[in-house]
Amino acid sequence: MIEILVLQNPKVLVNKQEMMFPYKKVEALLYYMAVEKSATRDQIATLLWEDCDESSARKNLRHALYTIRKVFGEELITSPTRQNLELNQELEIESDYDRFLEENEKNGTEVYKSDFLQNFYLKNAGAFEDWMNFKRGKLKEIYLNRLYEKMQNVEHLSLKKREKLFERYTTAEPIDERIYMMMMQIYAKEGLYYKGIRIYQQLSEKLHTELGILPGKEIQEFYNELMENWVSESEHKEDETQGDGRERERCLLRGIYRKFLAGEDETVFLAGESGIGKTYLAESFLKEIQEESVLIMRTSCLATEKNMTLQAWNTLMMELNTYLKEKNMTLPTEYLRAADQLFPLFSRKEEIVLFEDVEISYSYRTARNLILKLFEELGRQIKVVLFLDNIQNMDASSLDFLSLLIRSRNKNLFILGTCPVNWEDRLKKSLSVLVKEKQITKIFVSPFSRKNVEQMLVERLGRKNVTEKFLNSIYEETNGNPFLIHTLLDYYKGMDLKEDEVVPMTQVWKMRLDSLPYKTRKVLELIASCQAWSDMEALVAILRQDELEILEAIERLKEEHFIYEKQEKESVRFYFIHESTQRYVHIQMSPSRRRVFHSKLAEYIAKSPIYDASRFERLIYHYCLAGNKEKTLEYKILALQNYAYKSYEHYPVALFMSGIKQEKEESVLEYCDRLEEELKDIYEESGQQEKYIRFHAILMETQAQYCIPQGYYRRGIECIEKALKSIGCIGEDAKEKIHCLRFLIYYRLNIWETENLEALLEESLKLAQKQGYQEEYAITCRLYGIYYGMIGKFEEAEEKLEEALEYFKRVPLKERIYASNISGCYNYIGEIQRKQKHFKEAEAYYKQAIAVCRKNHIPCTPAVYCNLARVYQELGEVEKGELVFYQADLLYEESYMLIGRSIAKGALALLEAKKGEFEKASLYLMQAKKSANQLGSPYAKGLFALHEWELKKKYSEKFKKLLTKEAEDYRKEAEYYLKPLKSVYELEKI
Repeated sequence: MIEILVLQNPKVLVNKQEMMFPYKKVEALLYYMAVEKSATRDQIATLLWEDCDESSARKNLRHALYTIRKVFGEELITSPTRQNLELNQELEIESDYDRFLEENEKNGTEVYKSDFLQNFYLKNAGAFEDWMNFKRGKLKEIYLNRLYEKMQNVEHLSLKKREKLFERYTTAEPIDERIYMMMMQIYAKEGLYYKGIRIYQQLSEKLHTELGILPGKEIQEFYNELMENWVSESEHKEDETQGDGRERERCLLRGIYRKFLAGEDETVFLAGESGIGKTYLAESFLKEIQEESVLIMRTSCLATEKNMTLQAWNTLMMELNTYLKEKNMTLPTEYLRAADQLFPLFSRKEEIVLFEDVEISYSYRTARNLILKLFEELGRQIKVVLFLDNIQNMDASSLDFLSLLIRSRNKNLFILGTCPVNWEDRLKKSLSVLVKEKQITKIFVSPFSRKNVEQMLVERLGRKNVTEKFLNSIYEETNGNPFLIHTLLDYYKGMDLKEDEVVPMTQVWKMRLDSLPYKTRKVLELIASCQAWSDMEALVAILRQDELEILEAIERLKEEHFIYEKQEKESVRFYFIHESTQRYVHIQMSPSRRRVFHSKLAEYIAKSPIYDASRFERLIYHYCLAGNKEKTLEYKILALQNYAYKSYEHYPVALFMSGIKQEKEESVLEYCDRLEEELKDIYEESGQQEKYIRFHAILMETQAQYCIPQGYYRRGIECIEKALKSIGCIGEDAKEKIHCLRFLIYYRLNIWETENLEALLEESLKLAQKQGYQEEYAITCRLYGIYYGMIGKFEEAEEKLEEALEYFKRVPLKERIYASNISGCYNYIGEIQRKQKHFKEAEAYYKQAIAVCRKNHIPCTPAVYCNLARVYQELGEVEKGELVFYQADLLYEESYMLIGRSIAKGALALLEAKKGEFEKASLYLMQAKKSANQLGSPYAKGLFALHEWELKKKYSEKFKKLLTKEAEDYRKEAEYYLKPLKSVYELEKI
């Protein structure tokens, strides 16, 4: 059977197998005949070959008919007369076009997948284009009318089905007001006013963006009516209070949430002292809205996890990953890759091992920006509510990301958090400005009033047991704190009360603990020693008790309201009901028991793969409390190494764009100095020289990883030299030495310091070859190619780059590293061609570099776009060059890379000046100057001086404040920097 599909991306199937055609016009002929069934030869010739003379057109038609016969092995198109053609009626040929026009209930709309001949184009065939557009319009009109009629059939369709029809209609025709009006009326009948309000806002935004107009008067009036009904209904609901003393707070929270549903971005923090009931209030509110069409994700930030990088977001992203799989939702691959990079538990895939390389270190900042976009895209598919409990316990990176997420003003994201009333410096620094700018709303959760406390006591103990004196005593002991009140009431449960005796809280805690059996208390104390939670596997492994005994203990602890359990995918985890309980239990343990438990937990975590995402931070926590200085320091150094690798690229980054203050930069270096001092102290105590030297080398490499990208070249190089000495003292570790040498190579390449560079490259290459490190060898070959390109040895440069390419192409592209290295090789081969003025060849290589990245869904370095733009300028394709320079600038702003940044910014300064946009040009010029100086490359400084020279020469008056020298001075400056460099042709312009 032959099936011709035209109401989608077109294709022809024979027995379910797709057929391929040698050229497009053969395909077009077949689609035309499938729709029209018959035509004259003259009609077809004019339709497809209008630019040919009659003889050539007829010859082309005969060849097309022959090709169709050859492809299918039979005549799909017959010629009953010499002039006429028709589809062969004797063959079993079906088409979705015919099925669509049958108009039966089943095929009326389901057959229509997308526009007629979607994404099908023919060159030099205007008549065919006209026919295709006419048919496309008519079929789309029929399709939309059928959807509209189906939606009107209210009696036989569920709300969900009508919503699906609405979604299909607006996908095909996104700004038809009548369909929005109908859906708003459907929502109004169902009492779902906020949904009607939301789709009106979507329509309004689309009309404004695409046409610059407002919705019509009728739909605006109905929108206002929906708003009034919604507010009235919400106020009625608020009157139905829960009588738990939180009516005011709940009312405020509902009001803010209504604004969110109406299309405003909202962030609200419930602020109050510990135990006041913030989490209870938040959870009761989330329970109210859980039936609505929103995705609710939760995370609890624990004090013991305060130093664990991005731990709060790791939990949320795990939840998101589960949801995406359950709902079969799709998000752009580059966003999911960014999530994989920052949050190891987001994906269950095998861990991706990345090499430390100048081009492929996946930028923390780029990944972070992509995840902000991930939330934007997710919000377009479903409204999202994030609940962040105890944000004061977030680490610095998590707070930074939260601040950026709030600033993104995502109208489909509602952020609910809990926090203390008084903020410490970390919170103030990250979020206070957002409160002042009214991007965060604080709702203060106050202690219960005396009347509220009386109500609670009466409900739990009965009116006769609540005397005035007893009430006063309870209120004074708890200060109206709900958690403390419930703890006291749990203690008094089943006891005879004496009105003048209220046991102090500290005594209550002690008696509760003392009442537990020995083995049960041991289980409780081990859970209290964990940072956040424990599971059965850890309890059994460390306590070496029978699993049934531990289960009995767990049940007792749950009954006593010490802990609760929570299912987390395949395992059950045990959490304390409140942090204050955990703190008290932990403090009451003897110092020796605390040390033993923390030591055992550290040993368990080191062996368990479940802790991979936060292994270092957890080990530091437990070894520190176990009093093991040596292990604590080791993991501090390893954690710092891991952090520096993820956060700081080998490409230098622009400090002035990063928003990090100098104090913070200094504190990181001070922290490294402090670790170095601790390392020396431990070495003096233990005398373990080899271990000390190994970790000293790691610490020095880590400092270099941090310093060189920040532009602290001198300190970075000093650290690498120290690391090399350390490695040499304990018997050379070839791979570590290669990594150290690579830092020195990067530094010299960045600043065009070619003296002694070949010796470093040779040493690295020989080490890699001797040890059989193929990846390291290939990466060094690529760097060798860059070096040869710098000194004008173009043939040798291309040979080295091709050698690197050969290896990377041989390896399956399962990991970002290989794709990134292939892209890098193509970029530098393009650079070799550009330096020789082979601009067309250079263009092809740059495009290959970009294509590799796109194919593998990885960010392409903005330097490639900058290089491509320069080539377009040399080829005289000015408009293309401008467009690509702006594209490069967007990527630079997102990634903060310095390589090529000053070149792109300087070029854009010239472009803006030519347009008369001198303010923009001045801004680009200042940014270019900062980038060139920070990178420290004579090539970057020389090209920047050329840009200054050209601006001064052409627009002297407009730039007199920024360009204070004479034009000739800038020309001489360019000569000074560029003349000593080989393979530089730019000076020829002056």
